[in-house]
Amino acid sequence: MAETRQSERIKPPALRKGDTVGIVAPASYFQRQDFESGCEALRQIGYNPVFDDSIFDRDLYFAGSVERRARELEEMFVRPDVKAILCARGGYGSNYLLPSLDVTKIAAHPKILVGYSDLTSLLTYLCDVAGIVTFHGPMVAKDFAKSGGVDAASWQAALGGSGNWWPENWMESAESSLARCWVASKPQIRAIRWKKWSCEWSATWVSPLPMACAPGMSRKETLLSR
Repeated sequence: MAETRQSERIKPPALRKGDTVGIVAPASYFQRQDFESGCEALRQIGYNPVFDDSIFDRDLYFAGSVERRARELEEMFVRPDVKAILCARGGYGSNYLLPSLDVTKIAAHPKILVGYSDLTSLLTYLCDVAGIVTFHGPMVAKDFAKSGGVDAASWQAALGGSGNWWPENWMESAESSLARCWVASKPQIRAIRWKKWSCEWSATWVSPLPMACAPGMSRKETLLSR
């Protein structure tokens, strides 16, 4: 597969207060109480979360069949009222969606897509094949469901397109294909490591930590269109 150059990446529109955010479950099923807590947290910070009732389906440890999960994701990209797409949780199973996705349809409707963990395969695939910027970040039934699970300032700076999404208390050093970022905002130093190939084109953070900078990016760079 030919590598897409950074200049060709499609920047999705920024997310604003009052916007509708679509929630999808491309991997494992989740606890409904956690999901509802996460949705309420999104409402409290000014968003309107929407989802298809089929999101509560369960097939073994998956959130329904491959067909259901792929259709759900595609429909959220196409829906004109949905401005960003948030994943409910990771777990396992998003890799099974890749052959079933209509990448042309998704690329024609670029939107913010947020997740991490098992969703990394999906984020990287859409970044490489559809050419859209994707985001590693908090999930609805995990981080948003917990008090203090999301760094609000980092979230708004990154997804609101205001730039300066790498706080001053972060330090970065790149060693060949590996970038290391440290944060001293907690009593203990926490280290996050990424392989350059999977994060070079993605705005990346791990909640509740602030936004981190991937190799070659300025901390004032915006990865969103206006």
